Amino acid sequence: GYLSIAYGAGILRSSEHAHEDDVHNEHDDKISSTFAQHLELVYELNHRQQMCYGPVLDIGFEKGKVHYMIGLHIGYIF
Repeated sequence: GYLSIAYGAGILRSSEHAHEDDVHNEHDDKISSTFAQHLELVYELNHRQQMCYGPVLDIGFEKGKVHYMIGLHIGYIF
């Protein structure tokens, strides 16, 4: 197997509801843009054939927030 490390940076666009009441109108949403980063660690198995797979750890950073994901990476080699 192989350890793969991937990094990506970009712009995260999200909408925020502008009013506190329960009535929601999509025109009231404010769109905000912020810098975001993403780091992914994958231990790839079966790398010599057309498919690779293995456990993945994903960490995302955005405007003072951090999120984590643990999962299964499945890839097609072309």
